[in-house]
Amino acid sequence: MRVWESEIRRTLIGESPHLFYTIPNYLSSGEARLEKVINRGNILNPVLVETAETPGVFFHPVNLPGEYGLRAYRKALRDRLLVIKMVAFYTAVFVLIALAFDSISKTALVMSGFGLVVTLYAYVDYREVFLTRELLAERCCYYGWLFLACRPYLALFLLFYLSSGILQFLLAGENFLDRYGMSFEQSETEWWRILTGSLIHSGVAHWLSNLSLSIVIAAACGPVLRAYVLPIFLLGGMVSFYLVLFFNGIYPSEEHVGLVGTSGGLAALLGAQLVLIFRYRKSYPFRYGLTILYFVLISLILGSLFMNSSSLGCHIFGLAAGVFLGFFVPDYLKVDESTTP
Repeated sequence: MRVWESEIRRTLIGESPHLFYTIPNYLSSGEARLEKVINRGNILNPVLVETAETPGVFFHPVNLPGEYGLRAYRKALRDRLLVIKMVAFYTAVFVLIALAFDSISKTALVMSGFGLVVTLYAYVDYREVFLTRELLAERCCYYGWLFLACRPYLALFLLFYLSSGILQFLLAGENFLDRYGMSFEQSETEWWRILTGSLIHSGVAHWLSNLSLSIVIAAACGPVLRAYVLPIFLLGGMVSFYLVLFFNGIYPSEEHVGLVGTSGGLAALLGAQLVLIFRYRKSYPFRYGLTILYFVLISLILGSLFMNSSSLGCHIFGLAAGVFLGFFVPDYLKVDESTTP
């Protein structure tokens, strides 16, 4: 049995269904709340449920036995079909806009590219996983375990980003970026800028976007990387910055004079997660690697491909660094053959 199939939170059952809101660590109960979770929830809603049929064990709603689980499964199917139809429609709209208006064609093409990737992923995942209830239940069991196990890593990254944001935007002076950013010219002699540059941001919007990205990555990657999370984040960021600096020395950029941001380190975490999935396939849900690849493409590649070549290099080098470092991470989710039927 895999780790995420056995590490389930347990509690005593009361007269009403119990709901565990995993991120705020809040326990609630009541039929009305359960109905809301079943009717309005989605498979990534971090709420686990205990019912009279599952005393002492919290399940992802899709994994519940009986009518509740069936309703949650049908809701997941409806949601995925709705996503496919909506995104496909808007993708077609943006393609038409790009063809009709030259002035905004680049932006429209970017949006249509995003839409095409989302549509293809959602459709393939729907056909290969969602249509087979056992496979979706396996995926949801894994998500339920992530909801329970990710809180320390969410706290770690929130603490880092809040601290760095307060330091940079409230306490530091106007010349903070000039003093600590990775300038392509200055970093040839001031090598410490490779580290400091990979930990700061160009502005509040940049900081907020990486903070949001870090929350998702911490939840998805933290429980499987464990003690390796921080080393991979720091090393991956530095390696990505060094490689950007190295290639800028060979192919100088007239458009960019430097680089800052934590996305190289975040990309390294996803790269390490990817290599773990393909090294230890039996330890992960069916086609979960496709889900992570999709997230990488959407969050790190497409936007940079169209908008910022310097960031694209940082993301790609960060992913590569994470793939390399991932070979040193053990399989914390390994199947215990002694308990497998």
